[in-house]
Amino acid sequence: MFLSATAPTSWTILRGKHPDRAQQAPDKDSRNTMSGRNTGAIRKQLVGWFLTVGLLPLILVAVISYQQARSSLQEAAHAELSQTAAEKIRFINAWFDYRWMDLDLQANNPTNITLINTLETSFRSSGKSLAEFIKSDEWQQLAQSRRLDLINLLAAYDYMYDLFLIDTDGNILFTVVMETDLGTNLINGPHKDTRFAHAFIQALETNEPIFSDYERYAPSANMLSGFLVTPLLDQEGHTKGAFALQVRLERINQLLLHQREYDINHYLVGEDGLLRSQFGNRESEVLNTAIHTDIFSAWQNAHGESHSQALQSSPVMSRYLNPKGEEVIGQYNTVNIGNVTWALISEIKRDTAFASITWLAQLDVILLLLSTVAITLCATYLAGHISLPLAKLNDAVEAFTHNNHVNPVAIKSRNEIGNLADNFNLMIKARERYEGRIKDSETATRNALTELSMQQRAVSHHAIVAITDIRGTILYVNSKFEEVSGYSAAELIGSNHRILNSGFHPQSFFREMYLTISKGNIWNAEICNRAKNGHLYWVATTIAPLRDDTGNIDRYMAIRTDITDQKAVQHELRQAKDVAESAARIKSEFLATMSHEIRTPMNGVLGMLGLLMRTKLDADQQHQARLAMSSAESLLVIINDILDFSKIEAGRLEIDIIDFDLGAMLGEFAESMAPRAHEKGLELILDVVGIEHSMVKGDPGRLRQIIANLVSNSIKFTEHGEIVIQASLHTTPDYQYQFECIVSDTGIGIPQDRIEHIFGSFTQVDASTTRRFGGTGLGLAIVTQLCQLMNGTIQVNSTEHQGSQFHFKVMLQPSQLSQALVPSINVQNVPMLVVDDNATNREVLKRQLQLWGAQVQLANDGEQALELMEARQAEQDESGYAVVFIDMLMPNMTGTELGQRIRSNPKFNPTKLIMMTSIGNRGDAHRLAQLGFNGYFPKPTTLSDLLHALAVLLEDGEALAQATPLVTQHYLKSLRPDQRQDTIWPQHCRLLLVEDNPINQNVVQGMLEEFDLHCEMANNGKEAIELLQNAESRFPYTLILMDCQMPILDGYDASRQIRSGVAGKRYQQIPIVAMTANAMAGDREKCLEAGMSDYMSKPINIDELYKKLTIWLNGDAPGALSATSAPQPTSSNALWDKAEALKRVRNKPERLNTLIDMFLNNSQDLVAQIRTGLANNDYAAASQGAHTLKSVAGNLSAQRLMKAAGQLEEALREGETDNATELTERVIRQHAKVSVVFQAHVQGDDHSPNQGHASP
Repeated sequence: MFLSATAPTSWTILRGKHPDRAQQAPDKDSRNTMSGRNTGAIRKQLVGWFLTVGLLPLILVAVISYQQARSSLQEAAHAELSQTAAEKIRFINAWFDYRWMDLDLQANNPTNITLINTLETSFRSSGKSLAEFIKSDEWQQLAQSRRLDLINLLAAYDYMYDLFLIDTDGNILFTVVMETDLGTNLINGPHKDTRFAHAFIQALETNEPIFSDYERYAPSANMLSGFLVTPLLDQEGHTKGAFALQVRLERINQLLLHQREYDINHYLVGEDGLLRSQFGNRESEVLNTAIHTDIFSAWQNAHGESHSQALQSSPVMSRYLNPKGEEVIGQYNTVNIGNVTWALISEIKRDTAFASITWLAQLDVILLLLSTVAITLCATYLAGHISLPLAKLNDAVEAFTHNNHVNPVAIKSRNEIGNLADNFNLMIKARERYEGRIKDSETATRNALTELSMQQRAVSHHAIVAITDIRGTILYVNSKFEEVSGYSAAELIGSNHRILNSGFHPQSFFREMYLTISKGNIWNAEICNRAKNGHLYWVATTIAPLRDDTGNIDRYMAIRTDITDQKAVQHELRQAKDVAESAARIKSEFLATMSHEIRTPMNGVLGMLGLLMRTKLDADQQHQARLAMSSAESLLVIINDILDFSKIEAGRLEIDIIDFDLGAMLGEFAESMAPRAHEKGLELILDVVGIEHSMVKGDPGRLRQIIANLVSNSIKFTEHGEIVIQASLHTTPDYQYQFECIVSDTGIGIPQDRIEHIFGSFTQVDASTTRRFGGTGLGLAIVTQLCQLMNGTIQVNSTEHQGSQFHFKVMLQPSQLSQALVPSINVQNVPMLVVDDNATNREVLKRQLQLWGAQVQLANDGEQALELMEARQAEQDESGYAVVFIDMLMPNMTGTELGQRIRSNPKFNPTKLIMMTSIGNRGDAHRLAQLGFNGYFPKPTTLSDLLHALAVLLEDGEALAQATPLVTQHYLKSLRPDQRQDTIWPQHCRLLLVEDNPINQNVVQGMLEEFDLHCEMANNGKEAIELLQNAESRFPYTLILMDCQMPILDGYDASRQIRSGVAGKRYQQIPIVAMTANAMAGDREKCLEAGMSDYMSKPINIDELYKKLTIWLNGDAPGALSATSAPQPTSSNALWDKAEALKRVRNKPERLNTLIDMFLNNSQDLVAQIRTGLANNDYAAASQGAHTLKSVAGNLSAQRLMKAAGQLEEALREGETDNATELTERVIRQHAKVSVVFQAHVQGDDHSPNQGHASP
């Protein structure tokens, strides 16, 4: 048997012995001896490993923790020394900084300079020696007054010991303390070798303040002092002598002696190696004790020769013996006091720094000893516990190897060794079971081979099988292959498979097959082959590659199934389908043609009925004619539906993609449908708040047809309530538009079981619906097809007896003429009130007005409206609401009654009233005008009518005065639209304004906003070129508005650089419109020479700006600088022409106030620039200031200031500086006057003198 032959070998390998020796079982004694030896060896090894594994990590942890603790303590000591040293250095530097300030203050004191001059002059004129002069009465009189002040100064500052005044020859002419050095000479006198004398000489030579360093100064009883010396200069900068300050140094010593109790010591050492502060407790150490420590030597090496090149070096940590012989950790820092360099040595005792490390080392040794004892005991016990069961298993394996049988091993351990023993026992039992199963497996294998042979024979009889080599030569075919192909095996074997090629498939078909199978992949396809007798047959083929022993493909096996009959059936089905589709197309084309032919005479019938109804008919004839007209119109609607449906089925309905105004289309549609809704007493509400862009591309006719079908259904199936059309436009991720529309009604609704069928052809809710309401049932089917044609969907939500909501989405495209819907007048924060009992009407109107920035409140009846108006009037000192929209038909109080109540209260006279009604009658306009209404519109009101109405009413100008009797829909259509509001700018318009003055920037920006344009700012030509260079290629700038006079890079040079390609080739032809404040002859030529396209004169006129933008943005440019002459300056000589200023900001007082605030805050700097320029003979700077001031004044219509600044600019530019002072004074006077007027205007008092009038 297989197991009995191989088992001994397996177990022998487990024991590590040769198979031939496995049959020789050792005797019992030898086995016991071997087991005992092995057990002892394992036990020793385990104990050794336990000790190694247990103690080695502990030792490593102890060593590492000791090193880390040592490193941490060293870092802590370093950090503490660095921190305290930094504090000391900061204090020393700060202390000396204040001393330098004291020295500078006294050196610049005119009294001291006067005193030294007086003393020197008196001394030289006295003819006395220096010592005699100091003792003379004359010196006493000269020095006494100043000496008292300096004595007070010394008393106030304890760090000052004495003050000196020394002439340029080194004579000490004045001191406060009057010691023996008074009346001596520092250059050749008794104190000429002192550091004080050297500092004096160096101060005069360098003309800089000098610090003498410490010295024990003999005249002051060898007191430890330092001298700060600085030269005294008169007003012409001539050196008149020196001022010296003798300072005490106790403060610095006290600071450095601090922290001694923490074993931290700081002391100063000079470059000569002598102490500059106490090391111990004796002051006599300073300047007497030399330092030779390692840390000081390191500092000398780093700074002794190159300290002038490194004012502050990084501190160095070091271990060494300090002057007392104690081992310390120290570092040095460099302290620079003017021209003197010291080393600050900071030290901490090493025993103090590492006090805790000794305790840690002792603890680690104790823990290691205890761990060694504990691990040894545990390892001995565990080693025995592990090795004894292993010895038992080893004996069992040896016995099994010798006897081929063994009794179960009994080991009580509940661990891996116990599991090993259990598994060993299970293996012995399993082996006995396996031997029996192998016999059963042999029997099953023979049966499987017999069954496989039968299956092979079955496949050979029903499947077509062939084997070829890699070149396509047939190696094997079965009998089915011979039967289907008509060839015998002898004819096929050795032939290429191309013998069956029918020519039906192209070469690419077989090329793809070989490419697939040559890569080792399976290939499936249907192939048309040619039999021996010439007839074609189809086979479903699977080809699989076969590999040799090396893994290379050497053959292909093809298994095929005959599908010729299936192919014939498929061909017949395809022919039948083509016939059916052709019949359906012919039917649809017939219906479309017949519907068109029927509609033609029906239009004639409608036309003749219309003519008939215009003739004189009696009442019965009129009634009959109206019935005939109604029936004909109904029939025409049915015919149109059939025509559209037939076109859709025939595939002849196409979608036109054109630019159209979506908002206007919806508004006109709502107007056209409103009468039908009003006839049934229904509210028709149009909500287009969600449409931010009006111009789109799509098929407006088909879109209107979808909405018309849905709204017509809603009107048809709704008896009372309202119909709401809610439209919105969303931008998709691929920058297309998705138009979403919801048509809601309060009609009869649709049962839930009929909703899924409602969009079918010729389908209505039930037969009673058709009898009651009529219709073909094609409307929703056509809507569905149209939505699909426009890449959209439609769905419905409905509740029976409550109403329906049809929700559809279609795709539109952005128009190149797209522009945002904004009102032509600013309604930002304008208070408005909407009064309507219909909540939907209120909310729709509120959201649209709020979208434009208005403050809107709502009232659901007249009483609430009056309460809100009274409350607003009481809370705010204003005229109340600017506009009130009133619904005509409301319960309790009608709209006309509410209007009468409002007009009866004089407080509400400024409020504009607009009547909104769903039911209008002739004569309503005159009647409402008499009641005090200002506007009258039917519901739903289009956005364009609402915008134009607000513009007329809020402007309160000529258009409102001409509205007779009041503003209506028809009156708005009669108005000539503002050309600027109708202008459609090119898509992606991007303007760049280059202007250095914020006020001018604000003015031009406000004008552009009036045209729905925006701009980016650059403060000079250099910034403009940088913006052009960094602009994204997808969104380039399209036009530049360029100021001519600017700092850094003016408009002329910037234009030249742009034209030369500095900003990029794409901007070499960009339109550049210059803005010049000169308006003089020759400006046009100068702009042309610089490469500018056009120019305007400042102050900018809004109509002129619009004209230039239209020319250069809409492609109407003449190609060169326009010949428009520069506008002539205004003849007005007003101090401030307020009307002209308001006109320039389009009658927006808040914008004008902003500009005035900017003028008041910034113009004083321009006046100062003019004054400073003239004082320094910098006429270019003064001219630039006058130019900017003239431009700013012109934009605010400050005529006199503009004229005065212009005259000054022209004079300076022409070099006529003789009268520049007079012209400057005129500019200053006019600036002061107009500033007073502007201040009064901002504060609300416009009655200041000379405003708007010419001066005499």
